[in-house]
Amino acid sequence: MWRPADHFELSFDTARTIFIKIDGEEHFAMRCKAETHFARICRFLDTDQRRCTIYAGLPSVCRTFPGGRCGYCDFLASERNMQGDSEHIATRWRA
Repeated sequence: MWRPADHFELSFDTARTIFIKIDGEEHFAMRCKAETHFARICRFLDTDQRRCTIYAGLPSVCRTFPGGRCGYCDFLASERNMQGDSEHIATRWRA
């Protein structure tokens, strides 16, 4: 079974409809959600706490990401470290 489906106690087909989209040649791309600073982010990221909400049910793409964390979490940790502020949230310029 697919870990997010198990996490939310959904069938694979229901979970795929809710969480997955076809993106070009990728048949299992995760759907994202709108976010103030980065435009689109992982739908499972808590934007207030800046943490994963389904850590126990991480899909394999997250579990196998280099370092064992998502790229957004690594970016956020790096920015906070560079700023010397554990609460820092990086922003970006929008044209």
